[in-house]
Order: sequence, then C-alpha cells, then structure tokens
Amino acid sequence: AYIMGVIPNGVIKLDDRAKIILLLSTSICVFSTGKYIVVTAFTVILMLLSFLLGIGNKIFTAVLNYAFVSIIEYQLFPIMPEVLVANFNILIVTVIKLTPCYLAAQMLIQTTSIRMLMQALEKIKFPKALIIALVISMRYFPALKEERHHISDALKLRNIKGIKKIKFALMPLMVSASNTAEELSQAIIARGIDNPAKRTYEIQSSIQVIDVFVIGASFLAVLYLLIGNVL
Repeated sequence: AYIMGVIPNGVIKLDDRAKIILLLSTSICVFSTGKYIVVTAFTVILMLLSFLLGIGNKIFTAVLNYAFVSIIEYQLFPIMPEVLVANFNILIVTVIKLTPCYLAAQMLIQTTSIRMLMQALEKIKFPKALIIALVISMRYFPALKEERHHISDALKLRNIKGIKKIKFALMPLMVSASNTAEELSQAIIARGIDNPAKRTYEIQSSIQVIDVFVIGASFLAVLYLLIGNVL
C-alpha cells in the first residue's frame, strides 16, 4: 500500500533518498534565510518537479495560496494600517515559509510507498527505532481518520447535533485512537519490522543521473545559504 494511494505516473521518477534529502534541504534553506526571492525560487522549482512527477493536481491549491499571501505581503501590507499588519504578518510569513516544505513533503508522500520509504531510510542509516515509529505513524493517522468518518456517519444517522455531537464523538474517538495504536503496533511487529536481521525488498531502488543532480543541488543550496549567513 502506498502512503497516499496509487503512485502517479510522471514524466520523471526520483529515488526516495533524493526526495528525503530534498525535503531536508528545503526546510533548512527556507528557515535559514529571510530573503523572499530564495523562498520563491524553492517554491517554483518544487512546483515544476511536482508537475513532472505527476502530482500537479495535489499541490495546485498550495501554489495558489502562496501567490495570494505573497500579494498580501508585498502589495497590500505597505498600504495597510500598521495595526492590521502586526496582527496578520506572522500568519502570512508562516504560510510563505511553510509552502516550499509542504510541496517537498507532498512529493515524498504522494510518490513513495511505505516499503520503499523504509528501504530509503535504512540505506541512509536512519535509526531503526525512528523508522518503526515513522511507519506506525503513517499507518496510524489514515486509520484514525477513517474511524472518525465512521463515528461522524453514526452521529448523523442518530441526528445528534450541537454540543452533544462533540460529547458523543470525542469519547469513541479517544478509545478508537488507543485501540488503533495498539493494533497497528502489534501488526507491524508481527511482520518482523523489529527483526535485527537485514531486510530484503522485492524492488531495489537505485540512484539515477537526475537523483545525483537533485542531491547535489540540495547540498549546494544548503552550503551557499549557510556560508552566506556566516559571512
């Protein structure tokens, strides 16, 4: 099963290790610089990569939001009262900073299976305890979301509304959250994820030329910005 359904067919394919490094480098770069042009450059590049990977429809709304808040930040804020600017500036800047990270995360989530993600993390020597926790989390939240929909449907059938809806939804959801976590932990351990022996995979990933380019560009971007901040 893939993290978010079926992997789309894109013009290009990236190795999962390249996508992980791209996500990390994007997060480091956008939060280590205050230059809008740098954040915008990352946003545009990640948007183009997303379309080439076949997930353009998944990130279209995020790109529109980025354009909208950018207009507010650089066109409307200069002519707005300072009181309004002070109240909304943190929110606007947060959206601008998080958009590239969101795009990089969507590239990883939408185009990677859990098995392939585990393989990539193992190849880059990610701690096994964290891999187990990450895999459980990725299984947990979709299962919990599905359970929430079941509870919501049950409340609608009983015509429960208002404060009562919160009351009758919260307790079953909390019980379900606890049970789901326990069941997922047992299921994943039963599959031998904590086995100290080296795991084997049906599909072996390999680094291609485009992956080398993406990884190299990611490292160069981080070095450039970090050195620039020091100097």
